[in-house]
Amino acid sequence: MLSSLKAHFRNFVSSRTEEIGRRIVSSNSEYRELSAKSIALHKSIRGCLPPDGRELLEEYEGVINLMRALACDEMYEQGLKDGMKLRRLFRGQCGQC
Repeated sequence: MLSSLKAHFRNFVSSRTEEIGRRIVSSNSEYRELSAKSIALHKSIRGCLPPDGRELLEEYEGVINLMRALACDEMYEQGLKDGMKLRRLFRGQCGQC
């Protein structure tokens, strides 16, 4: 039961972080500008590399992207846990919580 709950919680965290990411991409102009710049830089770097270097770059980026996704999920999950702890902490101090 507990492992099933953990799996559902992990799925929720993953879907929620993806949702937040999509919202940031669609509404944050600074993010869009940085994204466009990173794409241009990536193309420039790829153009300077031989084919085997391009493959290494792609593999490196894949690893980095997975690391970032894991970090985002962990941060979101920790934020949820912290929010629940804060709510319990203040529940006793605030009659309206």
